[in-house]
Amino acid sequence: ITSPTFTLLNIYQGKYKIYHFDLYRLKNFDEFSLLSLTDYLFSNEIAVLEWYDKIEKSIKNVDIIIIFNIINLHTRKIEFLFNNKNIKLYNLIKEVSYEFSNKKT
Repeated sequence: ITSPTFTLLNIYQGKYKIYHFDLYRLKNFDEFSLLSLTDYLFSNEIAVLEWYDKIEKSIKNVDIIIIFNIINLHTRKIEFLFNNKNIKLYNLIKEVSYEFSNKKT
């Protein structure tokens, strides 16, 4: 998966459809809306947003926020913040985490 910095949106189709946004170049939610990206964001699919803080004040009902922190060249800290009790989402994350941790490099 690569960052969609220059295209703003990449769409991945697999077991689940994922809309991957990179909002780095946007100033706020108004710009996001003007680009007609809200339909993707408010669909029933998975939306992943880099630079979420640029529009977070305009977004309600976020199921989860995942924060990636760079510790050093080889280490990342990942935090999962659940905003509601969604057992289906929790189980999905466990499934994906298990698949990721068992991949051979």
